[in-house]
Amino acid sequence: AKIEGWQRELGRAIGQAIQVGHLRPDTDIEDSVVGIYGVILVLHHDARLMRSPDALPRARRALGRFLRQYATVGAAPADAALARLARTDRRGVAPAASAIPDPSGA
Repeated sequence: AKIEGWQRELGRAIGQAIQVGHLRPDTDIEDSVVGIYGVILVLHHDARLMRSPDALPRARRALGRFLRQYATVGAAPADAALARLARTDRRGVAPAASAIPDPSGA
């Protein structure tokens, strides 16, 4: 039930991003949920079970490709998310979302 709830909320968030213009209208919500969930599963498998040191950077690149594929031109939230995916600390961990300035200036 937890996984289905997580997928439902992810789909809702993707739908909201489409509605407000952050993602293109032709973004398929269900395909996007499956794709993102797949990246998370592979990340978990490779990082935890295989102890692959490049699991996190590969997952970030995959999520970045998704955002670049579906983001609308000039969508500040997508640009901020891509920038966040690119920044990491010495452990390969991205900063907390609260550490990223709001592009709207609010």
